[in-house]
Amino acid sequence: MNTTKSHPDVEISVSEAALLVGMSPELLSWFTSYAPKYNDSRKLCVARKIEGVLFFKKSELINFNKWLSEPWPHLEGKRPHIPGKVRDEISREVGTVCAICHGNSNACEAAHIEPVAQGKNNHPHNLIWLCANHHTQYDKGVIGPTQENLHFIKNLKVVLLARAKTVYALQAGLVRETFQLLENCRRAAQLDPTTPEQRDIAEEVGAELLRKIADIAKKKPAKTTDTGFSAFTKLVQLTANTKFTTASVQERLGALESVHDDFQLAAGMTKCPLCKGARHYKDYDDCPVCAGDGSVEISVADNFDPSDFQEIECELCEGTGNFGGYDSCPTCGGNGKLERHAAEYTDFDSYRLVMCRLCTGCGEYADYSECPFCNGERKVSRRKDDNFDPKEFGQVNCDVCNGNGRTRYYDTCRKCDGNGTLERRLHELRHKRDFELVDCPDCSGSGSSEYGDCYRCDGSGKLPRYVIDGM
Repeated sequence: MNTTKSHPDVEISVSEAALLVGMSPELLSWFTSYAPKYNDSRKLCVARKIEGVLFFKKSELINFNKWLSEPWPHLEGKRPHIPGKVRDEISREVGTVCAICHGNSNACEAAHIEPVAQGKNNHPHNLIWLCANHHTQYDKGVIGPTQENLHFIKNLKVVLLARAKTVYALQAGLVRETFQLLENCRRAAQLDPTTPEQRDIAEEVGAELLRKIADIAKKKPAKTTDTGFSAFTKLVQLTANTKFTTASVQERLGALESVHDDFQLAAGMTKCPLCKGARHYKDYDDCPVCAGDGSVEISVADNFDPSDFQEIECELCEGTGNFGGYDSCPTCGGNGKLERHAAEYTDFDSYRLVMCRLCTGCGEYADYSECPFCNGERKVSRRKDDNFDPKEFGQVNCDVCNGNGRTRYYDTCRKCDGNGTLERRLHELRHKRDFELVDCPDCSGSGSSEYGDCYRCDGSGKLPRYVIDGM
């Protein structure tokens, strides 16, 4: 149930939004407060803000990104204005240096990949950071925008955007990794060892987790205005504190609880709405919503319906807990009730009983005292009836004795019991290889022992493979 939703109106965090549209969390945050286009009041709409972390509707991000690519209004006789934050975005994309010569950081400016006169497009994806020299060469066609050179510049921009997305992904992954590690620290802090051996193990496990936390604290992302990453600042401050570094393993594990919720929120997670973070629910070993993690994605929590887990009367047994020839009702396990979500996905009709088609309801078949399909019950469930194949009970020649009923070493073929034929279902279950004769392991195929005939193989020197495999 803990799945990522693909519906366009699902809410995603600013970190996930950066990956979706290929723009930094900082720029996306700026778009929520400032209208980027001249004489147009449109801003990026925020779905909600939780303790400083922005969340957007996926559809809003997609539409806003498309709108940014449309022509930007401008004063007559002038180019569309490029906001400073957009300039900062494309400048950071190449480390503030020219994308061509990797120098001249003090003399760089935003250049349009598609000529501004054609598209009037100030979308960050249509801008590249060039020094004045290469900007001039680009405009004159030395390195663009002739067709062949334009192709190179466009591909260069694709590479730069991919690199930026990789950084966003690594940062988001680091947040999620830290949160999962803090979850493990929380579990380790809750260990209650009672013996010296258990205390040693708990100490060792806790120390290893703390070493990993220390390593992650060293990987703190570069300074960013994304409030989700402020959790790292708190973690670094905590782990660098002398009081923390000199505390016991258990005390340090407990102290990490102070940053747990910060990383949970930054990772786009929240406490499981069903188990409330307990990780288990009623008779489930693991909570069915969070799979025992104690937390879920915020979008999952938003779409959680508590009525799905309300118990209702079992439709099959009508609340009695008993049904047909079952020891207990097969859908509710004999409880007489089951959760609403389980009831909605249960095909009750498949458990209802219908007449056995093999014995036609008499309970006997051929030489069987009890029908092999219904076990003499005369009825079977509809789901079993759906799989009934009369050909399985038809006779086929035995492939061990070739229909003779006997083999070289046995008067009665052991696969078909001397009948020469057997039901197709038994023929498929009893593999020919299992009945192949191989040398007896006791007498090595000689058939004799110091007492006369070999007791194991009755002096034949051979045994079916299935007998040897079972020895």
